[in-house]
Amino acid sequence: MKYGVALLLLLIASSVRADILVLQTGKTLKIQSYTIEGATMRADLNDKGEIAIPVAWVSEIRPSPPEPKPVPAAIVPSKTENLEFAFSDLVRSCSKKHEMDSRLVFAVMAAESNFNPHAFSPKGALGLMQLMPDTARLYHVNNPYDPAENIEAGVRHLKMLLRYYNGKLDLVLAAYNAGMNVVDRYQGIPPYQETKEYVKRVLQLYKGLSRNI
Repeated sequence: MKYGVALLLLLIASSVRADILVLQTGKTLKIQSYTIEGATMRADLNDKGEIAIPVAWVSEIRPSPPEPKPVPAAIVPSKTENLEFAFSDLVRSCSKKHEMDSRLVFAVMAAESNFNPHAFSPKGALGLMQLMPDTARLYHVNNPYDPAENIEAGVRHLKMLLRYYNGKLDLVLAAYNAGMNVVDRYQGIPPYQETKEYVKRVLQLYKGLSRNI
């Protein structure tokens, strides 16, 4: 049986503390600990008991991200207000660098993380722009919780999507939320309530921002 590098490391110890178990299907499970017995992994699922699965089903074991620090609630500005928060200058400079509309970046960030650099979603999205691990790797992000790295990758990803979908903002936002493969498969916004509401919300935020931010 062949194991990936991450799984080979698991075999070194018979019992190790872990936090997030990622299956080959992409599904994630929160666990307290696990043990490796031959080709079988046994994992404690917090208060939900124990599971036993083939090691080959496991993609990786991720450490839990740090607990989010409390941040003030974001306030969606009116058309005459300027949007200022801890990383607003980073957003503006990065948007200018990549010739992007900073209003779009602000709107996506508000919907994704509510301007919380420590945000972590159950699906594994991280930081201000809620980068998925594959997206973070695509743009060579070393620390997704670093605001500068996170914003840089998020802006570059939005620019790539804008080019790919010929500036069709609804499709860009749908792809940012659900992924390009899903949008391409449905040839439009997928019939997912979460994605439809996300596109609507970001567009509302975007249109409500002053051009002078």
